[in-house]
Amino acid sequence: MIQFKKILIIITEIFIIATALFLALVVFLIKPDKESYVFDLSQQVFISDVVPNVVWLVVFLVILLAFLFLLKRKSEIEDILPKRFLIIASILLLALQMLLVYSIYFVVGNDAGIVAKGAQYFVDGTFDEFYNLRYFQYAPNNLYIYVFYIIVFKISNIFNLNASLLLAVISAVFANISVLLSALCVWEITKRRSYVYFSYIVGALLFALQAWIVVPYTDSLSIVFPILTLYIYLKLRDWKGNLIIKWLIISIVPMISYSLKALNIIIIIAILISAFLHKKEGLKKVLMSLAGVMVAFLIGFLLHFCIEKAVGVTPDDNKKLDISWYLLLGSNYETYGQFNFGDYNLIFSDDELEVRSSEALECVKERIADMGILGIARHWINESHVFFNDPTFGWGVADKTFDYVPEEEGRLSQFIRDFYYPVAGYGFVMNNQVDGYGNNYWIYIVLRQIIWIPIISLMLFYFIFKRNKEEVAGILSLTFVGIFLFSMLFETSSRLLISYLPVFAVIAILGLSEMVDLLRKKVIEKITKKRPVK
Repeated sequence: MIQFKKILIIITEIFIIATALFLALVVFLIKPDKESYVFDLSQQVFISDVVPNVVWLVVFLVILLAFLFLLKRKSEIEDILPKRFLIIASILLLALQMLLVYSIYFVVGNDAGIVAKGAQYFVDGTFDEFYNLRYFQYAPNNLYIYVFYIIVFKISNIFNLNASLLLAVISAVFANISVLLSALCVWEITKRRSYVYFSYIVGALLFALQAWIVVPYTDSLSIVFPILTLYIYLKLRDWKGNLIIKWLIISIVPMISYSLKALNIIIIIAILISAFLHKKEGLKKVLMSLAGVMVAFLIGFLLHFCIEKAVGVTPDDNKKLDISWYLLLGSNYETYGQFNFGDYNLIFSDDELEVRSSEALECVKERIADMGILGIARHWINESHVFFNDPTFGWGVADKTFDYVPEEEGRLSQFIRDFYYPVAGYGFVMNNQVDGYGNNYWIYIVLRQIIWIPIISLMLFYFIFKRNKEEVAGILSLTFVGIFLFSMLFETSSRLLISYLPVFAVIAILGLSEMVDLLRKKVIEKITKKRPVK
């Protein structure tokens, strides 16, 4: 068994290194194949078109070297968590978020808008065949957000509040909590206060103050669940209590939130694989652990069933969008795997799910045959650019994201909207729906790029350097590989990364820690070492 686990670890490390090297080449060296890009909603402008990513990589490395020379080496292990810093920082961050939310929130469109309209009908005591039933038969994963919207709408009615603003506030609070959890995860792994400070700053800039926090959809509302799962695991990894209870607690969050967003389950899969490979557990303990996971799965299943009953949604297998729909989108090389109306019309060409799925899978096979091995590689390169070369995560790209944007008076609101609202050249939606804003949006683009390139660089370094050497490294690395494979096989949309940004922040800080220690040991200490006195 031990030898078998070693072989599996080697195999996983090969996958991890291959993924990291592939993305390093794509993000920094290979250009997307724009001549073949056909997208009927908008043209996504990749951030490297503003300033080449490799420029920011070089700048980051120069700053890192300066950091290593100027700062003295501090204690490796520290005992006291900087609670006062985390409390004050969280309060200040929340204040900034509330200012941002109030200035740029809007009434959402697209799927989030459909769910909101259905929730309003439900709260008003009316019923619409599409908004309160048929839509959720197509998209049962949105039932959770539907119930959440209903609760918020009811609270808004009771206290006479703006429901859209309240939803955006809650979304921002979720992001705020996620920043704190990412910092706590870094503490649990490193026990070094300096990296807790870094992680909090990175989290605040990367996802807590980004534009997407005002869109209370499955991406922003899921942001807390993967990082919470990681934190619970870190707190319980050495717990010696009952294994069934331990793994029930670890897996309950992703198993429940899976129905909100399928990607949320990737991290628990990575945790299970890494625990199996690195822990020396007998068959009995393994089965007890799996029993705890299964109990969590059943709880999630029963909760989804209860929600269906509570809101009166009857499942219809002939209407739901199964895996063939997402494979169909992911295989469309003309749109880089993104949503498009051609595939939409194909998947709804027949009322029977079995017929639709068969036609979709046949189309997928034909596309793969047309592409060939080199074509698939090129397609994955293009998809990777959509996912990893846009640190705005598709902000302002999708059609009809914004249903209504309320006017806000005052110079401060005007200034913030000029910074956050997209204009032509970076996605056309806000430019079409709102006039007079976005004059400084290019600054937002550049700042997002400056934040993202060091983060993705540190992540790739961590994957190559740590791979699957130990349990935590295996969890983080395999989580990223799982996300990468998901993005290559299924629908491509960079906003899908939002829920894992807190985990990415943790990986980046751990990569920084490893890089600093390595450079100090191999480079800086040798350079600065004094010559022995003769």
